[in-house]
Amino acid sequence: RYGLGVQVPTLNPALTPTLTLTLIRDLKPENLLLDAQGYMKVVDFGFAKRILDRTWTLCGTPEYLAPETIRNKGHGKGVDWWALGILIFEMLTGEPPFCGESSMATYKKILEGDLVWPSEVRVGMSTQDLVDRLLQQNYTKRLGCLRNGSQDVRLHRYFAAIDMPQLLKMKLPPPHVPKVNLTLTLTLTLALTLTLTLTLT
Repeated sequence: RYGLGVQVPTLNPALTPTLTLTLIRDLKPENLLLDAQGYMKVVDFGFAKRILDRTWTLCGTPEYLAPETIRNKGHGKGVDWWALGILIFEMLTGEPPFCGESSMATYKKILEGDLVWPSEVRVGMSTQDLVDRLLQQNYTKRLGCLRNGSQDVRLHRYFAAIDMPQLLKMKLPPPHVPKVNLTLTLTLTLALTLTLTLTLT
């Protein structure tokens, strides 16, 4: 919840300085890292895009694609809220809710929208409610896309135990703070950069 609480405001288009929306379009566990203080950060913005209203590009990880993206009817901020629902489900159960043998089979399951929680995984009612509301097939009814936007997500009872103002200021102690060897990190980063530079030239 701490990490997700920090990232929820990041997905808020109202925080952008212009009238455009910034879509991440590839929110998944592989694109989330902990910083040296233990706060979650989104990385890899290769599919991110600033738009005025909607876009039609089919991109992202198949298991995380929203129904409107698959249908190619244009998509907006709702795709990131959908991906957040998939992310929470996967973090709690170990796998995304809609998986098939191929991308096409996965798309079919997403469009069917049959969300089933594994019986061996116990989750609270507030968690199920949050995920169910983020995974609304119709993006106009999806949490985060309603009148109050991201505020509806931040005020959901799933986050009730978290002091959001303190979290947004990064004043709450995170549940895990990684041990970071800054010298080793910089050395590896420089070595990787040099290797890539030499490979590309």
